[in-house]
Amino acid sequence: MLGDNDLSRPYPTMTEWWVAIRKRTRKGVDSMVMLVSWCLWKLRNDIVFNARTATIGDAIQLIMEDVKDWVQAGPSNLATLGWPRA
Repeated sequence: MLGDNDLSRPYPTMTEWWVAIRKRTRKGVDSMVMLVSWCLWKLRNDIVFNARTATIGDAIQLIMEDVKDWVQAGPSNLATLGWPRA
């Protein structure tokens, strides 16, 4: 996903790793973090306010559906990470 070269080198801190990855890939990771956080927040609200029950599988399915929608809507940094997989 982020390239073997980026992950095979040891970095003393997460910050140093984050800075070391290519800018294009970093934008994809930033987009992924925002999308996953948003999906989990929406699911959390559905559980709290609508008494929904959900599994980890439900969360993953929701995330993957939103990723596909986001990528299909237009230019997406998620595509740099290979999301969604065909």
